Amino acid sequence: MKKMLVEEDSQLLQKNIASFLHKYVIPEEQKVMPSLEKLPEEVVMQLQKKTKEMGLWFLNGKNEWGGSELSIYDQVLLNIVASQHHRGLFDPGCGAFGSDLPSFLDHCTQEQIDKYVVPSIESGRGCYVAMWEKHEGSDLEQLEAHATRSNNGWLLNGEKKYVANIEQAYFGIVLVHVIKNGKKNQPYLLSITKILLKKKKTN
Repeated sequence: MKKMLVEEDSQLLQKNIASFLHKYVIPEEQKVMPSLEKLPEEVVMQLQKKTKEMGLWFLNGKNEWGGSELSIYDQVLLNIVASQHHRGLFDPGCGAFGSDLPSFLDHCTQEQIDKYVVPSIESGRGCYVAMWEKHEGSDLEQLEAHATRSNNGWLLNGEKKYVANIEQAYFGIVLVHVIKNGKKNQPYLLSITKILLKKKKTN
């Protein structure tokens, strides 16, 4: 069950997050400004180590996943504070506080949680989600990416748009149609541990 912080605890957390940003995150950002590129991976790992030591790691996550499972209200307050820096709107804390995971992962089996979710949290790499295609919108009938079973797993075909965190992610979620007996079946979410998506160069 999500818990709501008392006002004193919430204010203390906000103060600690703001202090962490000014002491550690902003100085690292200043080294690469005005770029909006992510900080070097080794720097992010160092920042993540500090947030774990300070009790600021993965505050939005579920208890059983190693998080604090805070209420939505508290999450919003803390995220506002965590975004008060150069890249804050795109990546609060530059990844120092851990990656938020999609809510539908709550429906994973325990085996999937142990294999994918928990390691992605512990490593700080999170996951990527590949859903959008050239036909933007919620009509799944227009979904063109598809997958078929092979002896070694799944064979994926198709293109996706607006996919972030591909290089860093521990695993990915890809929305596809599953082809069985030559027929297109209902959309399916596939989880994969290797980087199967390649960025398409644009002019």
